[in-house]
Amino acid sequence: MLYFVTSNSLKTITKMNSKIIENLRIFREMQGFTQGEIAKKLNISHSSYANLERGEVILDLDKIPTIEQALGIEEGTLKTFDKSIFLKKHKILCT
Repeated sequence: MLYFVTSNSLKTITKMNSKIIENLRIFREMQGFTQGEIAKKLNISHSSYANLERGEVILDLDKIPTIEQALGIEEGTLKTFDKSIFLKKHKILCT
């Protein structure tokens, strides 16, 4: 199947992918998992997972629920979590 992507939709996809990847790292660290542990839960290599967290590959959105399950978080969290709101709510200051 061939998809045509406009530059605006590509920017939206890239921005969404970046937010999800940032949230992925945040939740992995908050849950106390290493990259290798999550990679093992997802049945992928450590290097593949590391590439994902670095944004070197585009995340397949269909895989997000599986990743959230491996992290032990609610479905939809990686897409909707907003770090700045969380930090304000919990009065956490970043330097």
